[in-house]
Amino acid sequence: MDWQAVCKEAQASVLNAIPVQWRLNLDDYHGRKDISKVPFTCGILTKEQIQITELTATEIVDRLESRTLKAAQVNCLTEWFYEEGLEQARALDDAIARGETLKGPLHGVPVALKDVHELKDHVSTMGYVSRRNNTMKEDSALVQTLRAAGAVFFCKTTMPQSGMTLETVSNLWGRTTDPFNRDLVAGGSSGGDAVLVALKGSPIAPSTDMGGSIRCQRHLMGCMVSGLLPTAYLKVVCVTLTLVTSRSNSLAAQIFNPRERSAAEALNLNLKTRALKERFAESWDGTASRTASGRVIDALVMPSSPAVGYPHDFNIYLGYTSLLNLIDYPSVILAITNFRVDTQLDPMDHSYQPLKTNPYDRPNYELYRPESFTNQPSTIQIVGRPFKDEEAIRAAFILDDLFKGQ
Repeated sequence: MDWQAVCKEAQASVLNAIPVQWRLNLDDYHGRKDISKVPFTCGILTKEQIQITELTATEIVDRLESRTLKAAQVNCLTEWFYEEGLEQARALDDAIARGETLKGPLHGVPVALKDVHELKDHVSTMGYVSRRNNTMKEDSALVQTLRAAGAVFFCKTTMPQSGMTLETVSNLWGRTTDPFNRDLVAGGSSGGDAVLVALKGSPIAPSTDMGGSIRCQRHLMGCMVSGLLPTAYLKVVCVTLTLVTSRSNSLAAQIFNPRERSAAEALNLNLKTRALKERFAESWDGTASRTASGRVIDALVMPSSPAVGYPHDFNIYLGYTSLLNLIDYPSVILAITNFRVDTQLDPMDHSYQPLKTNPYDRPNYELYRPESFTNQPSTIQIVGRPFKDEEAIRAAFILDDLFKGQ
């Protein structure tokens, strides 16, 4: 079988896994850019089912515990295994019926898994045609943790090949598009996660972030407080010695990513990073002279991205997010409530002169045309200080209340 046939079979397998009565007639949506309301208007979901999709993960657990909702009721993809998810949910329902307590904080919550996450007896392709039949023999550490907490897995979501780009497209799975405007990208590398959450297809989708792979697509989808870049190496206090030393002998004998580099070269890279961190920290401390209270700012509000969306195959700039990975500052993506690009209210600023010192500025400026981004949501990024992750999250909630007029 040649690679094109493998791709065709892979994409067909996702559709074939969906019951016929749940499939949409694609001809009905031909030419429509905004399909974000289709789940609510297609007539497939009942009123009760739509109400369930509107619940947060916390609300789902509360209703499962009170037995006003059953896990079996809670129902962009590389795999769809609905029946398997139902079996997991029914087992959790049976446990509650027997008088047992919740399995964990995610008891009965549907969780979508990005293709990169390893789930036993399911494939993990990372978008590679050569990994089409790469079936996992065991769960990854993340999946084990989620399963122990009571999560219910029912699908796997798309990502770009290798995950090293900000648009979710691959030969194997095709292109994932923005549900608010299918002419635009869904972001990457966790674009499948973002689309599913934006369409209320799953309350949780644990993504990965190397330079903006969680935050960029959360920005493009307008997902509310769903993208967090935590401080690196932030650990819980109760890590046991056994956990740390259990594999020390085997790991100590391995050299990760060996390459010939002098000590001076390696040190120079660390010094450059340290200088950037010091410069940013000094600027933050300097805010004390500019605030009415004389205190440093608690959080910094900045853009998530230069634009609210991007056309397919555009060279996306990720400096607003990757900078924070480099200097190790936590950040949260927050949707601007009830905001959508409007051709009348958001015209192009013809007076702006793109910076000559930044090669990305002119292409991003010339990209914007209100009619091309109509109805597109937007977000802001809230940045906290290292190891102040909870404060950044709290600041996001305060700003969210302000956006909502509360």
